[in-house]
Amino acid sequence: MIPIRREEPIELDEAERRALSDTRPVDGFTRLLPLNRLAALRHQIANEEAPAGQQVAAKVVAVLAGCLKMPGSNVIAQPEMFIRQMPEVLADQPTDALWAAAWQVRCTMKYIPAPAELRLICEDIRRPRHQMLRTIEAMEEEHGRRRQAAQREAEREAERERERERLRRLEARFFEIFGDDAPMPGDVELASSLSPTGAGRRGGKLVSWRNALADGEVWAAVLCRRLALVERAKRAHAQGLASEEETIAIAARVVSGENTARRLVEDIEPRIPAYPAGRRTRTLWPAVRNIEMACGFYRLGFDEDPDDPRENAIACLRQSEALADTRAVLDRQAREQWEERLQTRQTSRRWVGNEPPADLPIGGLRQDNEDDP
Repeated sequence: MIPIRREEPIELDEAERRALSDTRPVDGFTRLLPLNRLAALRHQIANEEAPAGQQVAAKVVAVLAGCLKMPGSNVIAQPEMFIRQMPEVLADQPTDALWAAAWQVRCTMKYIPAPAELRLICEDIRRPRHQMLRTIEAMEEEHGRRRQAAQREAEREAERERERERLRRLEARFFEIFGDDAPMPGDVELASSLSPTGAGRRGGKLVSWRNALADGEVWAAVLCRRLALVERAKRAHAQGLASEEETIAIAARVVSGENTARRLVEDIEPRIPAYPAGRRTRTLWPAVRNIEMACGFYRLGFDEDPDDPRENAIACLRQSEALADTRAVLDRQAREQWEERLQTRQTSRRWVGNEPPADLPIGGLRQDNEDDP
């Protein structure tokens, strides 16, 4: 005879057991088990949930019939038919659930229960396993969502890298076209931060300073260099390397003394942060407008400060749209906490009223004052 090799059951540690028995929905903040671990657990649960069959069910019924009393004839008219039909009703239940239900019945009952009662006991025994299976399915779906999100982020990063490579190739051409007046490496990306679309009017025509830069127009190179200087000063201020007054003064000096402004920016960038970081200056827009007007360029659709509160509100709304899933998770967590506190308060609330309940002893009656919390 060839011995049958049985699979060893998977042992769960405490963290895995808590994660799989958690009834809360799986979301972007849930700590997931590895996919191979989830697949192994799903396979094990599928084996455990396999129907026992009528032979195993008949053994379980025989054990119950040998240990418990049969209800009287006023309850079961034909006891032999009752015992003979029970295995057919219980055959679709798992083996371990049937034996666990039989042990529970033997410990708690004196008479053989109806098949429907045994099925309910089996369902109660299987409920933790069903919850574990639902969590495994949710975790596998979340793995897929996170994989898709990672793929989308990789595609976006690849697109950004392609754009950076295009800018590097474009900047390599600038030295051939403009010579010493060419924008510095990285200036196009910096200037694009202040002018995302690059669209505007010049000489009564719709133009894009980036397209004009690629075409070799000198005014676009000057505009790119100067906008990049302002953006460098702005980022230095955001990092706490310069005060707001110093940043505004550098931005205002760009038109009249570009080389001086460049030297000032290069002086502040190696500094150690000495000012509050993360603060945005809100008065650079006039300097940006002066730079654009000096080049004969008038930006489209931005007649006001892009750093004013209204523009900031629009940016916040756009960021909120991108964080819709996170906001939904936080809202759900806050709602669950509120419902839990409300339920706790309702269960612990003392009786308040004009008439005491009929079953409440008079000595134990306590009416709350309206001023009590």
